[in-house]
Amino acid sequence: RLREKFYFGMSINEKLSFRLNLPEQLLTMTQEPDSSLLISALNFKGMGLALNHYREYGFLGVRKYNQFTFGTRLKYIQGMANVSLEKSDLTLGFNIDEISTNSQGGYAANISGIPDTDSLLGAAGSAVNFDPAGYVLNFKNSGFGIDLGATYTLNEKISFAASINDLGMIFWKNEVTNITN
Repeated sequence: RLREKFYFGMSINEKLSFRLNLPEQLLTMTQEPDSSLLISALNFKGMGLALNHYREYGFLGVRKYNQFTFGTRLKYIQGMANVSLEKSDLTLGFNIDEISTNSQGGYAANISGIPDTDSLLGAAGSAVNFDPAGYVLNFKNSGFGIDLGATYTLNEKISFAASINDLGMIFWKNEVTNITN
């Protein structure tokens, strides 16, 4: 604390997010009895996946001014891993009479921060080679961010607050793999 109206601090936050979008057909086909026997094609259009892992190192400052309090946190962001399935127009067709399948369409997957992606994806004859220390200490996927906030205190019982959090970006440059079909 610097005088009565200024406050400073530091923070470290670990962030992990996961999102999965499934097509309606995959969710509704199990609701009808024996519907799986009648399907001739599965449509994966709109299927999506997003996994994001990063660490934030923050330096924050708070200033009190009359009934207002203003705060900001400047952040250095260490990108750990990112996996995203951006586009999925894939359709799998089935022919029960001939016991065969075919596929149409495609997908695009982007992966970053995961070393030795080929072995993790199961390339023929490869063994998984994952170094936990290398993963945790990887500072090659860097970014910057900011959090902003303000409060107004009307009286002891009523106050108003507004904030903008996680405004920033990560530049994924290390261990980048892009897969399209």
